Amino acid sequence: MENEFDAFCVRCRQARTFVRLRVPILPNLLLTAVTAGLWGPVWFFRCLGSAMRPWRCKSCGWHKPEFHGLSYALGARSPEERSAKSRNFA
Repeated sequence: MENEFDAFCVRCRQARTFVRLRVPILPNLLLTAVTAGLWGPVWFFRCLGSAMRPWRCKSCGWHKPEFHGLSYALGARSPEERSAKSRNFA
């Protein structure tokens, strides 16, 4: 899936799947119309938050994925595998 990728999560201390946060337009548009515009500011700040921190760890919700060297391109999923594969690659 294009909205998911594996990266190292600092909080979980291992490789995890990160997903891209999307703010759905139709439900928010309907809520804004039903509440006569009161939902508009909430929708705006949700969009702003999604734009500032678009990726989240599926397990813990951490928002800063980290990439360490070539090992992700080689398919390593844990920090130990990453360091071993990068040593073998060099």
